[in-house]
Amino acid sequence: DLELKVTVVVSTLERTAIKMAKKAVSAYWLWLGENRAKIVADHGLAGKKGSEVSKKAGEVWKTMKPADKKKYDDLAAKDKLRYEEEVKTLGKRERQPKKDKEGKAAKRAKKDKDAPKRPMSAYFIWTQENRDFVMKKYKIEKAGPEFTRKAAEEWKLVSDAVKKKYDDKAAAAKEQYQKDLAAYNENKGEDAEDDDEEGGEEDA
Repeated sequence: DLELKVTVVVSTLERTAIKMAKKAVSAYWLWLGENRAKIVADHGLAGKKGSEVSKKAGEVWKTMKPADKKKYDDLAAKDKLRYEEEVKTLGKRERQPKKDKEGKAAKRAKKDKDAPKRPMSAYFIWTQENRDFVMKKYKIEKAGPEFTRKAAEEWKLVSDAVKKKYDDKAAAAKEQYQKDLAAYNENKGEDAEDDDEEGGEEDA
């Protein structure tokens, strides 16, 4: 029995540790929780969007007298104290950072796996072909910032004749990429037209 009680206490403590302090609720939200149905009924907002209800609720709240708001202000003050106590024992919830626009754009680009890969520059083609040479010369065990730095230094020492060879390779790769991309976009357009036709037949 004692072992069972200890297990229950431990599991309860573990659950409490995972749980974080619940944010305090403002006077306005406490009031809205109690009066939402009344606002919807009084202002004919049944079936309307939540944003319309919130807008009207905000207007009503602004016109209320301080005496009418006092009950909710007091409840909010109590809830704030509760939150501050919970933060001391449970900790604060951490806000998740929003993804930046570049992150979203990269995610969208990632989705199109069938699209042709962008061509490499002359420097990157040279780096790929000379990776082992650079790593052996500078005793670098794996690719990383040091390899990138040393490769850039070596590229500066490459003769113009050798650089031209890689410039030509890069130009050819770019030309091929543009052809592949044009063909890919054309096929994509045809696929979209086929989908439209199929959809039209289903609608008919």
